[in-house]
Amino acid sequence: MIIGSLGTNAIIFETAAAEKELVHLHERGELPIDPKDEHGDVKITCDMVQVLRSNELVEITYPLERTFHIVKIGETTTNNYTLTKQSKDSSWKLQRAWETGSNGQVIHEWPVP
Repeated sequence: MIIGSLGTNAIIFETAAAEKELVHLHERGELPIDPKDEHGDVKITCDMVQVLRSNELVEITYPLERTFHIVKIGETTTNNYTLTKQSKDSSWKLQRAWETGSNGQVIHEWPVP
């Protein structure tokens, strides 16, 4: 296995860029179910990204998709956001927003502009 390869670095870079766009959407008040003035401690996680397949590095291909899960500490629901990027030179766009309960069942699907 090659540590720190270009492919792995690109996947990490793209995931970080998607999270940065998610934060910008929050700061501008453009995330459904997440008011701009909402404050409090939150836990943000992202779905795992496969970097190895059959002991070989996975090459990054587009379109890319990253799903983030945000839980406000003390709450039992999770706000979920999927962002997509159509090509290497395009920007990340919010594609889907939904809320799930503690059992993972969808409570509400939010329209995305």
